[in-house]
Amino acid sequence: MMKELKLPEAILLDMDNSIYEYRPCHEAALAKVESILKEAVCMEPAVFREKYMDARKQIHSRLRNTASSHNRLLYFQRLLELGGHGMKIGLASRLYEIYWETFMNNIRIFEGVFNFLEHARMMNIPVVLVTDLTADIQFRKITRLGLENAVDAVVTSEEAGAEKPSREIFELALKKTGCAGKMIWMIGDSLTKDIAGGKAIGAVTFLRVQDGESPCLSGINPDIVFKSFHELTCILAGCEARSLTCRQPLKEGLP
Repeated sequence: MMKELKLPEAILLDMDNSIYEYRPCHEAALAKVESILKEAVCMEPAVFREKYMDARKQIHSRLRNTASSHNRLLYFQRLLELGGHGMKIGLASRLYEIYWETFMNNIRIFEGVFNFLEHARMMNIPVVLVTDLTADIQFRKITRLGLENAVDAVVTSEEAGAEKPSREIFELALKKTGCAGKMIWMIGDSLTKDIAGGKAIGAVTFLRVQDGESPCLSGINPDIVFKSFHELTCILAGCEARSLTCRQPLKEGLP
């Protein structure tokens, strides 16, 4: 049963696919890399996609539950090896930079995010970005999205030494806020990472879904499902209003 929804002491917020849409950025970046490889080593698009998925799977298997498991440089290094191109680390590095440059050029923050963050700040509620992947790349995204002065802290899985839903990453986020964790909100798009991890620390969990999505996974149920950050701002404002009502002193003359 969900605890009574009150103003949070702190808000933990996922990044990828929670405050911006990941897939269009990734697909644009991958298409750019695909075109470079076709020109550089005559790798056909179908072969590239196959080798990319194989490389990603191998790196994930070897480096599971670490930030390095997402490292595109390792993906491209292994992709070139699988394609029979051996020691082309210069090309792998070039692909890495091209991928992320294209990704950043396509990243767009969801409507309503800044308004939600501004509302939280006006109520002195710290917001911490809690995200898998390496610090270098996530910091680039934060800067590109203009979030550096809109949130209070960030914790990456590289810094924490473990990926969500491990407790370490959430506990480090709470430590940075100085909150005891009695009323924490965890907002994200992944049932297995954000919602499961949030529930493990006793947070109220908010799952972002898109139109047509159904948040179904046995044993993992978010407390609240939302589609837009405008909804979250309304929920936060409602909690604030109830909090202010509860603090109203009794009028003189009332028993």
